[in-house]
Amino acid sequence: MAGIGVALAGYTLVLGHSHWTLPAILIPMLLVTYFVNMRWGYQRFRMVVGQTEAQRELSYIETLFSSAPTVREMRIFDTAAHLINQWAVLARQVSRERFRLGLAQGRGRFGVDGIAGVATSIGTMTLLWLIFDGKVTLGNYVALSVAVSGALSEVRSLTQLLGQLLEQTLFARDFFDLLDTPPEPGRGTLPFPKRLQLGVSVQNLSFAYPGSGRQVLTDISFEVARGERVAIVGENGSGKSTLVKCILGLYLPTQGTIQYDGHDLHSIDPASLRQRVTAVFQDFVQYAASLRENVGYGDLRLIDDDFRLKEALALADGHQIVAKLHLGLDTKLARFWSGGAELSGGEWQRVAVARALLRDAEIIVLDEPTAALDPKAEASFFEQLARVTEGRTTFFISHRLHMARLADRVILLQGGRIAEMGTHESLLARNGVYAQLYRMQAKWYQPEVPAPARS
Repeated sequence: MAGIGVALAGYTLVLGHSHWTLPAILIPMLLVTYFVNMRWGYQRFRMVVGQTEAQRELSYIETLFSSAPTVREMRIFDTAAHLINQWAVLARQVSRERFRLGLAQGRGRFGVDGIAGVATSIGTMTLLWLIFDGKVTLGNYVALSVAVSGALSEVRSLTQLLGQLLEQTLFARDFFDLLDTPPEPGRGTLPFPKRLQLGVSVQNLSFAYPGSGRQVLTDISFEVARGERVAIVGENGSGKSTLVKCILGLYLPTQGTIQYDGHDLHSIDPASLRQRVTAVFQDFVQYAASLRENVGYGDLRLIDDDFRLKEALALADGHQIVAKLHLGLDTKLARFWSGGAELSGGEWQRVAVARALLRDAEIIVLDEPTAALDPKAEASFFEQLARVTEGRTTFFISHRLHMARLADRVILLQGGRIAEMGTHESLLARNGVYAQLYRMQAKWYQPEVPAPARS
């Protein structure tokens, strides 16, 4: 842009030295092209912003066709043609909007070219008048004609760049607004305790998602001693996963407090907290990367430590996974990689658990950790779990209530509130909601007693 400005200034001085009317014809051209390019830049920005949702949906549909699980479902339910049609409708809509804007800008360019032509004609006639008036020689006419043409070209280039600059500035403004948004407002700087002494205290906790009037959790209160294992159970939608996400610091309570060794969640540095907690969520990520990376992401400092990675897999009862892969820890876990391998659902779950156990965490959260395991593997995992979580504060969520027998305490949630709390045995003895749910599940595992034969 600086080069264009210098060239334009040079052309203007040359033309002004010959006659003041020559640089004057640049002014309307400069104003018109400036406002036109500013308008185009703003229109392009508005179009891109307006198409954000459509572009996001287009990208999502495209990812469906590169995902093995969704491709399998497409074949079973014959939805590929529907999704392709949905993509085509959106793509046509986006293309039409771009075409209309391009057409409008094409007409605008035609108008700008017309104005440039008029300005060039005025400049040419001015030079001819100066020749007849004896103020410009024929040789100077040629040089000044080139100067007029060059000046108009630089005006168009300058205003076009200004329009692009406006467009990029609008995008940059949104980008920097995003960067300036505090990711975790109201958080402190205290380090999370290196070793919990007292444990975790939750008092009068309530939570509602921003923009939603519905309370997901209401007036939750309990205390967990260091090293205690707590099972959080309840029906779907009762708030189990939301509660543990609050304990992990991923969600901030709407009301109430969460304290670690007496320090409030709001006073603790989020990075320090995350270094001391770990979790396996039911929707854990299956990275299309090596086994080393899939486990090592739990603690990047240990990603090259083969011993610790294999130890974490062994703790998750997944030691056999390394042995079966031809490149061991460095095998890529996706078929689309050359030499890549695929794992079963249960094996993926063990990898996710190993990723969580790699970290030396004070608080462990296991959200449905055995959902993809068969009964034999589940029993083995429970035995491992009892050993691995010894001395570490552990919260685990499960729909299978027999897992709650491993816990020191059971919290039953209903409608975002604590309905019952106690040991597995005490809740069965109370014969309340927990006991009813436990018996409902247990009957499916009890053998049926055949009816007595008729005599």
